[in-house]
Amino acid sequence: MASRLFILTVTAILSCATFMTRDQQIGTQYILQACGMHSPWNLGYQDSTWYTLHSKNDSLYFAFDVKDSTQTIRIQDKFHHGIAHSDRVELFFATDTLLTRYYGLELGSDCRIFDFEGFYPDSINYNWSIPRNQLSLSCNHSMDSYQVAGSISLNYLNTLNLIRNNTLILGLFRADYTRIDDVKAVTWLTWKVPSTPQPQFHTPSAFNIISLEVKHD
Repeated sequence: MASRLFILTVTAILSCATFMTRDQQIGTQYILQACGMHSPWNLGYQDSTWYTLHSKNDSLYFAFDVKDSTQTIRIQDKFHHGIAHSDRVELFFATDTLLTRYYGLELGSDCRIFDFEGFYPDSINYNWSIPRNQLSLSCNHSMDSYQVAGSISLNYLNTLNLIRNNTLILGLFRADYTRIDDVKAVTWLTWKVPSTPQPQFHTPSAFNIISLEVKHD
């Protein structure tokens, strides 16, 4: 069986560690690359975030392992259903490096989803939504951490013109809110430092190109 692995190809990505894991259903080992995020705007930040990406069985699989000592979830806030002011991880996909069109999935630590379609530099279509049968999502909490994991159909990403020449243009981010009574008490984390003086992920410099490599088991 052939499995496609995502290999991160841009050196600007932060520290990564490669390890072997095993698919329990088919008994096949494959390589995963776990990479970290940090906040260039808050150098004293203590919590940590690791993520993995890989693909098999025609789906893109992602997982975020988040250490969070100040877990914050807003339910009553009507702005983006409260996710905009809650702890979350984010996946952005772009059709090109100029972000002519891009798609955002903001995934709350409680598995709420805020999704949108964007057009760089400053237009957002909040009416766009990923079909829920194309996205699988699970979340888990402990006292000082949470995990968000899921998968997206590669065929669906292809229908959005997001897979070209066996590559994806991707952004991975995190918002860490620290106080339930202060929506400005937030630290922004990124997998790649964008060329912006303030936290800004809706910009081409926050994205990277990742390539698909075919591995034959």
